[in-house]
Amino acid sequence: MPNIDPVAKTWELSLSKRVGATVQRLRTELELTAVQLSERTRELGYPISRVAITKIENNSRAGKLDVAEWLVLAYALDVPPGALLYPDLPDGTVEVLPRWFLPSWVALLSLDGEAKGVNNFEFPMLTSLADMTRRRFAKTEDRKVAWSMHSKESGEARTEGREPNTAILDASLRSVAQIDRDIADLNQRMAGIKGSVVDGAGNDGA
Repeated sequence: MPNIDPVAKTWELSLSKRVGATVQRLRTELELTAVQLSERTRELGYPISRVAITKIENNSRAGKLDVAEWLVLAYALDVPPGALLYPDLPDGTVEVLPRWFLPSWVALLSLDGEAKGVNNFEFPMLTSLADMTRRRFAKTEDRKVAWSMHSKESGEARTEGREPNTAILDASLRSVAQIDRDIADLNQRMAGIKGSVVDGAGNDGA
């Protein structure tokens, strides 16, 4: 067996220990025995024995963990696979590579390629940009809903030959105004990140 750098081996053992401890914690929270968890993996098409699960939880396999085991255990425990690797979400710190520490939420985002690799010094800012982009999209959708409420009430009032409910109209307009302020704030914050390209409008019109 080839020799391995001591620092690399320490990281490997730390990673497998973190996954094993998380598997055990989640299994306990679900009130599952190792046998029951093993049965769940069998039902998913990739059986992992009770003995193997116990060894994973106790980190007694010299740091070894198959990718297949990682994925199947995550599904069996009903959590995203990344939550086994980086469990202390959102604000914990995790050693993603030997001697390279990042916030858990940043490490988790790296799994689906939302930002450049962790060796890039701008990585945390780029993942923050991805997060704010998602939030701006959600705000834009909320804005559409608020305007649709306004349009619906105005249209129904015309059809029914009555005055529109001013409470609904005013609430809709207040919501739109607040959302516009939130979007403007997000745009300003994103524009301050190097490499960002931000549309100044920042919203879809009514």
